[in-house]
Amino acid sequence: LEGDDYWLSNKIESIYNYIKKDNEKHSLYFHKYDVIKDGIINKRLYSYNTNKEITIEECIKNYQVQNLSCCMYDAKVLKSVTELFLYSPGVDYSLNILCLEQKPALFINDTCSVYRISRQGSWGAVPVDIQVVQNILRRLQLNYFFNKKYDNIFADSINSATNNLLNEFSNLKIY
Repeated sequence: LEGDDYWLSNKIESIYNYIKKDNEKHSLYFHKYDVIKDGIINKRLYSYNTNKEITIEECIKNYQVQNLSCCMYDAKVLKSVTELFLYSPGVDYSLNILCLEQKPALFINDTCSVYRISRQGSWGAVPVDIQVVQNILRRLQLNYFFNKKYDNIFADSINSATNNLLNEFSNLKIY
C-alpha cells in the first residue's frame, strides 16, 4: 500500500470472501477504487460493471489491473515471481503481468480503496501525456523482458497508446 492510498473498511472481508470460494484459480484479486483530488472524491469509470476474469493478454492490451492499493495477491504466486520482479521494469504493472503469466486475475466489482492524487511524485499527479509516454516505454521494456513472448499484444498496446498520445498532442495550443 502506498502512502497516498487508503483502504475502505470492506476491503479485506470483500476480497477474502472471493478468495475463500475461488479454489486458487487466480493469481491476484483487484477491485474498483475511487480517486480523491483536492478533497473531492470521484468515482472511477470502468469498462465493465460485474466481476470479471482478466487474462495476461487483456492486461497487456488494456492495462486492466490497476494500482497496488486495489490488489491482493496469491502468496504462492507472489513468492514465485519475487526474484523476476526485482529485475523487471516498472512497479505495479510489471508485478501484475508477472503474476498473470501464471494465472488470470479476478476483478471484483466492489469499491474497496481510494487513490489519493495529492502530492508531487504520485503517479496520478503526473500529467496525462507524460503518463502515456512512460507507459509506452514500460511496455517496450516489458516486451523485451518477456523475450517478445507477447510481442503482437504489446505492439497493439503500444500503437494504441501512441495514437492516444498523438491525439493528446494535437490538442495542444502553440503560443
